[in-house]
Amino acid sequence: MATTAASGAEPVPASVVTPKPVASMAKIPDWLLTHPELHKRGIVVHRPVQPFTVYETEWQPEGPIYVVKGINPSRPEADIYDLLDRYSDSPADHTIPHEVIRCERPLLVMPFVGFIEYAITYKTSSMLAVFGQILEGVEHMHWLRIAHGDIYAPNVVAASEDDAKRDARLTAGRVYLIDFETSRQFEHGPGVQTAVPLPNTHVIPPLDMKVFDPFSWDVYCLGKTLDIMVQRVFGSESTAKPWIVGCFARWLKGNEVGSSMPSLLDVPDWLKDHPDLLARDIKLFMALKPYGGPYYTARPRGSTIPQYVVKVLDPATEEGAISERLQDHPSSPNHGIPSEIIPSEPRLLVMPFVGSLSLLDYIGRPNSFFLDLFHQIIEGVEYLHRLQIAHLDICIGNVLYAFPYEAATDPRIVAGKVYFIDFHTSRQLALEPGRQPPILLPPSQLEKPAGVTSLDPYSFDVYCAGTLMLRLVEVGGMYD
Repeated sequence: MATTAASGAEPVPASVVTPKPVASMAKIPDWLLTHPELHKRGIVVHRPVQPFTVYETEWQPEGPIYVVKGINPSRPEADIYDLLDRYSDSPADHTIPHEVIRCERPLLVMPFVGFIEYAITYKTSSMLAVFGQILEGVEHMHWLRIAHGDIYAPNVVAASEDDAKRDARLTAGRVYLIDFETSRQFEHGPGVQTAVPLPNTHVIPPLDMKVFDPFSWDVYCLGKTLDIMVQRVFGSESTAKPWIVGCFARWLKGNEVGSSMPSLLDVPDWLKDHPDLLARDIKLFMALKPYGGPYYTARPRGSTIPQYVVKVLDPATEEGAISERLQDHPSSPNHGIPSEIIPSEPRLLVMPFVGSLSLLDYIGRPNSFFLDLFHQIIEGVEYLHRLQIAHLDICIGNVLYAFPYEAATDPRIVAGKVYFIDFHTSRQLALEPGRQPPILLPPSQLEKPAGVTSLDPYSFDVYCAGTLMLRLVEVGGMYD
């Protein structure tokens, strides 16, 4: 096909049409290359570490290597560094040596420090020494009423001997906390501060929670980070949650020793004693999410008894009707989870307990594993759309993965299969894909594109599925 510049003009071959410029992730922006404050310090950035945000200078056999970060002026990162600098003489301070250049485009300049795994030997004592420093650094921040907000492995670094030789401000073996972009100082400290909306972080919140005590959130992320470090260094293949995560679940339950926190996960008495559930020998233990479920049954470790999830259906939604339709043909390409609806008042949706995609161990997984996950996600979305159902909330919390021990307890479950859940905001549509006009999009866990409130619902599902697959690639890449 050709394009025409004006009426009667000769057609222009498509091959010579000027392509739309695309921002290169490898290109360093001109304003950073010519930044006068960097020039004064003899700093010339060479390549991106984190495209569009963080850059480093060229590696030299000797001499310092700098990392330069463009600070978002709408975030309090520079102010957090200023606050931490007031207490930099404390031995508990684990802020990386730095300089904040305040100008029209503020910059953070710091020495290059390698990943923390390089500072850990294959000895438990070495691991514990590193853990002690991380805990000390987090405790120091909390003492200042600062919650980091995004503690995960790449935001915890440690100086090697080579790093320390390059920059006299660094101490070999010392752990440093970096990236305070989502950090905040609060009016109240740990134990007093109430829950706040969670920032956009690299760690997936448990129980699909949207708000959290910010200091407890740091502790949760810390537990996940320490667990990941153990896996990386010692090659652990354990899929169990770190102990600190279990402690936090008990805080929510309200039964942690010395805790006065009221239970947010209790099963209401009317549901605990529901005759239809008791007739099926379903005894609910606690909620998966605070404030109203869904609820699940307990299963002792190593047991092969079935485990169930029970959700109280909202009659104002189409979840019950959609769940019933997905039971007609339960085999592939249908990825609706096997379930039963108890026709009581209110109606109850009973499902086998299946783990979340977020619980998968991604260490050492081949590309074929991710391709299989992607195929199943696409297959499941396509099947829903064939039935003229739009899910409208596809995200990592609403897509499950059946582990072998779960499949062993219920013949309806297929090990390794992906299942879609939570049709609370889903819609059964009159028109098929390609003919359906835009609708007002319901609330969703995935943030919508900027300015978008209405969209073809099938297209929104595709957008959400693509974002989920991208998230899986990013998470898997952390373990590569």
